[in-house]
Amino acid sequence: MSDNVLEDETCLHAMLLITFFYIVYSLFRLSRCNLTDVSCDALSSALTSYPSRLKHLDLSRNKLQDSGVSHLCSFLKNPQCKLETLRLDDCGLSEISCASLVAAIKSNPSHLKHLDLSFINMKDSGMKKLCDFLESPGCRLETLSLRGHYLSSISCASLGSALRSNPSNLKHLDLSFNYNPEGALVKELCGFLENQKCKLETLSISYFTYLYLFHSLFRVMDCSLSEKSCISLVSAVTFNPSHLKHLDLSENHLQDQGFQQLCNYLENPNCELETLRSAVIFYLLVLQFLSHILYIFRLKGCHLSINGGSLVSALKANPSHLKHLNLSENNLEDAVVNQLFDFVESPHYKLETLTVVWPRELRLRFSALFCYRFYR
Repeated sequence: MSDNVLEDETCLHAMLLITFFYIVYSLFRLSRCNLTDVSCDALSSALTSYPSRLKHLDLSRNKLQDSGVSHLCSFLKNPQCKLETLRLDDCGLSEISCASLVAAIKSNPSHLKHLDLSFINMKDSGMKKLCDFLESPGCRLETLSLRGHYLSSISCASLGSALRSNPSNLKHLDLSFNYNPEGALVKELCGFLENQKCKLETLSISYFTYLYLFHSLFRVMDCSLSEKSCISLVSAVTFNPSHLKHLDLSENHLQDQGFQQLCNYLENPNCELETLRSAVIFYLLVLQFLSHILYIFRLKGCHLSINGGSLVSALKANPSHLKHLNLSENNLEDAVVNQLFDFVESPHYKLETLTVVWPRELRLRFSALFCYRFYR
């Protein structure tokens, strides 16, 4: 029922249907449905009728307000509530709402595995209460999304302490679109990542990036990370190099020292990278993937020029595992293109997808090469 505008009266009737359907189905998506506090009262009553059935609830982008959250908390506190996923992205929650919500979750913590509290006004007090929940022995949370917050140094310290105190359960952490000019966020994250009990699979700390850890995704999305932050982050990731599968550091300012630190990680014998993506700033992220396995590599819009030849040389060093390569929107010189031809023609080359946007004569040249390779 997502993306539908439901008035309160309509919602009351809808909840009667929901009460029936939710006996059969365990997933409700009501995001962007214009739900209000009155709607939440009706919804809570419907859910409370069969609290053990519902597993996933998405109320994102609804104007729940404090009273609406209070109604929802009544359902969450029910001892028979078995909810595993709760999404309240951009629901206009205040500090009071956050406190009530966390208290409700904390009273029945063992079933909740996925929580999205993005783009809400938690402030330091709300973050502290959330962190108290994360530190509780009964917390089994695997996914936590806190996008779009202004994380102060105090909030970062609270979050870092909570993650370090209970590191083994959390697998996916999304901190994208957070403004933290002091760099405290990366510092606290590094302390968590370096913990030997850390089982994190997904970490996102900005706009366009995916950095997969422990068989999954670690996102760094355009955090505008400084050179120092990049060095610290890569150093922390190196503590568990064998689990990193996919890397995307788009639009971050590695600089020479940060880039060298990343290259040292890529050359680590335990590195098993499968995916590498980059969008701007640094353009040689793959270099010397000697013992790791690269499957997807995107360097779209990285301003590759003659220096792209170093990238091609690195690709040729271990070409047998590369399956997806994206070099769109790069200013590749003829010498680099010729080197790329040599790579494509390698008998060990296993490339399945190549994305390039070049002048027409170069596209025709590549088309002829692929026709020759695949139809001879």
